[in-house]
Amino acid sequence: MQYSGNGDGSDDKGSGTQADPFETFRGDLKHLDKVSSGDIGDLTVILSGDNLMSDSNDINLPTDRGLTSLSIESASGDCKISTSSGDASLNMYANGIPITIGEKVYFDGTLYGGSHARDLILKDGENIDITVKGKSAVIYGGCDSADMTSEGSSAIKNTLTETGNLGYIFGGGYNSNIGTETNPIPVTINLDGGDTGRSSYMRSSSPRIFGGGKVGNAVGTFREYGDVKILTGKKSFAGETNADVVLIFGGGMVSRPDIYHSAASGDVVQEIIGNIDIEVASADFADTRNKNRIDGIRGGGYVYTGISGDDWNRNGGAVSREIGNVHLDINRCVDNSLGFGINGGPYAYGQGHTGEISGDITVDIHKITTGTTYVTCVTGGGETIDGGIINIGGNITVNLHDGAASKRNNARVNGGVKISSGGGEANITGDINVNIGNSCSMQDPELNQSASIIGGAEIENSVNPSKGTVNIGGDVRIKIGDDFACDGITVVNIDNENGEVNISGDISLTASDRMSMKGPFCGAGYVKGKLNVRNVLLDIGNNFHLDGTSSSGYFYGTGQTTGSSEASIKISDGLKITLGNGFSGSWFFSGG
Repeated sequence: MQYSGNGDGSDDKGSGTQADPFETFRGDLKHLDKVSSGDIGDLTVILSGDNLMSDSNDINLPTDRGLTSLSIESASGDCKISTSSGDASLNMYANGIPITIGEKVYFDGTLYGGSHARDLILKDGENIDITVKGKSAVIYGGCDSADMTSEGSSAIKNTLTETGNLGYIFGGGYNSNIGTETNPIPVTINLDGGDTGRSSYMRSSSPRIFGGGKVGNAVGTFREYGDVKILTGKKSFAGETNADVVLIFGGGMVSRPDIYHSAASGDVVQEIIGNIDIEVASADFADTRNKNRIDGIRGGGYVYTGISGDDWNRNGGAVSREIGNVHLDINRCVDNSLGFGINGGPYAYGQGHTGEISGDITVDIHKITTGTTYVTCVTGGGETIDGGIINIGGNITVNLHDGAASKRNNARVNGGVKISSGGGEANITGDINVNIGNSCSMQDPELNQSASIIGGAEIENSVNPSKGTVNIGGDVRIKIGDDFACDGITVVNIDNENGEVNISGDISLTASDRMSMKGPFCGAGYVKGKLNVRNVLLDIGNNFHLDGTSSSGYFYGTGQTTGSSEASIKISDGLKITLGNGFSGSWFFSGG
């Protein structure tokens, strides 16, 4: 059924022709009983220009009129659906009905696949299906302040076509529970578009993708049952601008109650019960560093708040918890101009904020053959800032496959976790594994830049260093193939006098033949604080070449302490170094 024309959209003739497409949209979608006395079926609304609605309007698609799908199209050029004030406050609730935003249509508001303040029960085989060929400012696959369940097998599917653009997209809902243990509702987000080269308001604007939902100004536990899969296409985010880079999070966004805007007090927890899989396809466009690109990927969730200073802990805490495994599969450039890069774990920002993953984390970096042929920073287990906490219940594995490269912007391949300025805490129950394939490269071509391996943990310095602590329950293992080139290797990097890393197991590094680096090589770490480990085991093949000048060409078996006299590297059991034939370097220290 298609509506277009110049009428008021309020007749009940069901003729298939309505006069004013704006009134058709405003009237018929809210009051379809005035349009047809029978089943509507598939409905297409054609707009002939901008549609500005009153600020108080929300759009609820009816569930009792036989509406099976809705498509909103433009009769000619780009058009906008918005409020009269243009404040993006317009909400549309699909109530489980499949919806498509046409190629020339911008929905300047928030689109929900589910319902508002009313629980939605999907029948067996019914899916949430949102397709954006044009643009929507914000998309939620789930409900708004309501729960979504299924009587059998259902799924949430959000698709951005090659012509599509967006601002924010959430696989889940807002302050919402999704699925049950018996009938989970998996989420799939297909990102084939994001071309910011489109003009004016049709461009993607600071796009952010979240596999989970959003929880804000609420207390209690919100659960989303079902696997999450995020897929990019060969033309994803390929516009000409560098300003609106996309960030992708496998989990959701959660913030604890804001004491300035909410009376709520207590902890808030968001749980995703299922596995998270993010697959970044190879690109078939000229993906240079001066064009729009994917700038950051986080396998876990984003825990944050705007509260600062003495107010951090006044209203409880916030937790993003992934109960399952996380897998990242990277086949194109991911930059880090905003300081994100590739990160398999969560992002915990601020005191009282915790990011958790109960299972294993695996990050696969493949050889990139089109566009920009490298990634920048890679961190396996997550990042904290300003006192956040990370807990990882399984093992962390980072794989650079044969021929892969990581460079520029002081690139790091860190198998474990990163504690940024302001301190924090990270606890990893299992092992950390960094596997470097044959002929991989980590030598930065830019002056005064370096690219290096950090096997287990990095604790950054800050103006007033806060305490940073990393506890690793298993081993830290680095395995390197033939012909590896890098600027440096530091298994643990503690650039903070109040930083401490405790490794219950061993540090082991095994390298094959013809490894070359500028150095220095720090077998245990570069430490301004404290490092405690059981054994340090180094086994390096033939023709290892440290070609740096001065101290950069140094080999330190245990590593290097610097700064305060309190800095220490304590190896409780022993150090073993095995070097093949043909080693060359400026200096060799079996200790530090």
